[in-house]
Amino acid sequence: MSIEKILQNECHKRSLTLNNFCYSRPSTRGSVNAYEILAQGPTNSSVLFVHGFGNDSLFPQIPFLLKLAEEGHTVFTFDLDGHGIHSTTLLIPDEMLSSIKDAVLQIKERGFTGKLHLIGHSLGALLSLHASVRDELALSSLTLISMATDMRFTRSVLLREAFSSIFTGSFFRILKFYKTDFIPALGPIGRSRFPIRTEKKRDESVRDLVRFLKHLMRNPVYARVRTLYCYGTRDILTPLQEDKLRISESDTLLMLKGETHLTTISSSLLSQEVCKWLEK
Repeated sequence: MSIEKILQNECHKRSLTLNNFCYSRPSTRGSVNAYEILAQGPTNSSVLFVHGFGNDSLFPQIPFLLKLAEEGHTVFTFDLDGHGIHSTTLLIPDEMLSSIKDAVLQIKERGFTGKLHLIGHSLGALLSLHASVRDELALSSLTLISMATDMRFTRSVLLREAFSSIFTGSFFRILKFYKTDFIPALGPIGRSRFPIRTEKKRDESVRDLVRFLKHLMRNPVYARVRTLYCYGTRDILTPLQEDKLRISESDTLLMLKGETHLTTISSSLLSQEVCKWLEK
């Protein structure tokens, strides 16, 4: 069963309304596939979710998104540039920050005018932080999950992270929703479901992306809105490095015991704590 069908079924079980829509992004030469999950009854709170590298708007955060909608938030999620089997955009690093501003504009065009919370995971967290400052987005809060503060994405680190996730047992939570689509686009097996479309040759595009991300990491910024930072205690890919974060007195740091980079987003404790944070 496809991820999209799984989400549709899970929304139906919870009496949530699921809408699928697309919009154009000329700067990256394609269209963006996005989803809107509507809570039951009226709401004045929406969440924009920004996914990580190699995944898409739904993987692996369906349980997290459903929990937010069940708690009364309208949830929006979209494919980052170059990502998503149903999108057609190209990965152009210098344009990635603007993808978040475009998504916010789409939310407004769909008639939503209430509080807006921005949540980013992994790469999406780094982009969300910098986009919120650069584009002066009008946000009620910011949540950054497993945000990278340096580059640790070597093959050995990825393997250690994968084995750590499996042996903690928490990895198997993901399989409840992703029995066939649980391999992200880190290799040829996953790329048929999780493609990465690039403007240039793949190696050249990857080098451009690494340079772009290093620039963001070397220039940390203070968020202009209250921010929740979330990290797993067993995260090897993006471990907490407090000296590289600009945390203010209004911010909160949440550590999730035993969670890795791959499993933090599916943690029920994360969902609970983020929902509490959004209600403050």
